[in-house]
Amino acid sequence: MKRKLLILSLLTLTLIFSGCGGSDVESSTPANSDSNSTQSAPVSEPAETAPQTTEVALTDQALLDSINGEMPDEYIMTQKTQYLSDMEGSEMNLSSTIKMTVMGDYSMMEMDNEMMPGTFVTIYNPDEKTTYQYTKGQTFGMKFEDVEGSMNDMFQTDENEMDVVEFEDIDDTFGDHFIARKEVYNGKDVIYIESTDGAMSDNTKIKMWYSDEFYIPLKYEIYSDDKLIMSSEVIEFEAHPSLSKADFEPPSDID
Repeated sequence: MKRKLLILSLLTLTLIFSGCGGSDVESSTPANSDSNSTQSAPVSEPAETAPQTTEVALTDQALLDSINGEMPDEYIMTQKTQYLSDMEGSEMNLSSTIKMTVMGDYSMMEMDNEMMPGTFVTIYNPDEKTTYQYTKGQTFGMKFEDVEGSMNDMFQTDENEMDVVEFEDIDDTFGDHFIARKEVYNGKDVIYIESTDGAMSDNTKIKMWYSDEFYIPLKYEIYSDDKLIMSSEVIEFEAHPSLSKADFEPPSDID
């Protein structure tokens, strides 16, 4: 600030000297001359500086409470998951890709993994309360009637240890043993959530990158004794695609 004031003072002095130069004759002005009298410009008082406020970023439970995202009723999502383990000194790496197509209670899951050949398809029809299962390329399948609930409920049970923690259940699952903050993941605004010591009964740690728009984990990692044992990532997501009931019908050539 002192340097700026000094520069301004030098500029002012330069203008004054240049305005007074150019003539060696001094001109006198009558003391009582109204026409030639000089008036000093009013001095303006410095404007008051508005108080500076520092916005504190929300974190942890306060951040979760502030999010108002909503999962669309219709979407297509492809998720790639890797299971890592170390058995008797040899590492095992299994991967699977699941494509979920959802239209309200209509749902279809297409799964590819290294344990079974082909693409395994499961379709749930809420009008018929019927589930269809078959493998692409084969001519036979299975049909289960009177299955209650959508396929989303069927594949998210308490018995599955690898279930993704639901966004609204994070505080119930982890209690106060988690951290949450805003981050950017692959160009998307996300809520990064990580369980801390005391959240799980064993030495398991969970890290999640939740979309604050759709409440889905764009990335999900599970650690045991600080070693990664599972990683899942959304590689495709389309909200509100153009779907119809015909998209949830099994092929007509399957018995």
